[in-house]
Parts: sequence; C-alpha cells; structure tokens
Amino acid sequence: MRKLRRRRKPQGYSPEQIVKMFGVGYDKVLTWLRTKVVRASVRNEHRQWAPVLFSREDLLEVLLVAKLRKVHLGMTTIKAALRTLRRVRVWDGHYILISAERVQVARSVSAENQTLTIAVSLDKLREELGEKLAELETAKEAAVRAEHRHEHSSVA
Repeated sequence: MRKLRRRRKPQGYSPEQIVKMFGVGYDKVLTWLRTKVVRASVRNEHRQWAPVLFSREDLLEVLLVAKLRKVHLGMTTIKAALRTLRRVRVWDGHYILISAERVQVARSVSAENQTLTIAVSLDKLREELGEKLAELETAKEAAVRAEHRHEHSSVA
C-alpha cells in the first residue's frame, strides 16, 4: 500500500499581506502581476484556484514599484528600472538611478548625474522591507495569542 505524502505548504507572502505592509490596493498588486510588472515567484495565478504567493525578493520589487508610483513615474520607466535590476542582480550597497534618458544601477549618487529624476537606495529599500515584515510578524503573533486566549477563556 502506498503512503500518501502530505504536501508542504509553500512559504510566501499573499497579496493581502502586501496590501497591509505597503498600503497598495489589492487590485493594483494583481494588475502589476498580470501585466508582468512584478513577479510572484513562489506561486503564480496561472494555476487555476491557486493563490498567488510572493517571495521576499518579489516583495522588494513590489515595494520599489509602489514607491516609484507614489512619485508619479510611468510604468514604462518602472519596468525599465526592474529590468535593469534583474539584469545586474545587485541590491546591496547600490542605488537605482532614473533619469529621462536612462536607468542605471550605481554604487553612489554623484554630481555627474545632473539629469537625475530619482535615486533610490536599494539598502534603504531592503531595510524598509525588513521593518514591514517584522511588523507583519508581530501582528500575526498578536492575533495568534488573542485567539489562544479566546479559546482558553471559552473552554473554562
């Protein structure tokens, strides 16, 4: 007789969690996913009835998109910024520099970048994501403790 193996639940972050962390609309997150602005590399919605799950790296990209949209950058520019980051695969100690002419990743922001539209510190972005994830974990733990207290109080 064959043993049935229990499938391990994939670890990732849902669109609902992204909404709580970044204050971005649920529909907006799914639109960015469907239009391939961001990726959900843990699980994508191409599989019917499977919820979307984002990895930590995906969250960095979603946070970057959210920040760039807040300063009214167009989606074409944002997509170029993400393509550049994915191509160079460098986050630590770098900035993404966005100007009207080009998008580049650099170690520093210098006076040479006079046509600079925006510079985003990727370290600061990663740091902000860490803080948001810690807040999410704290909220989850508080909810579990409250539920646990409720269960024990209703049993007594």
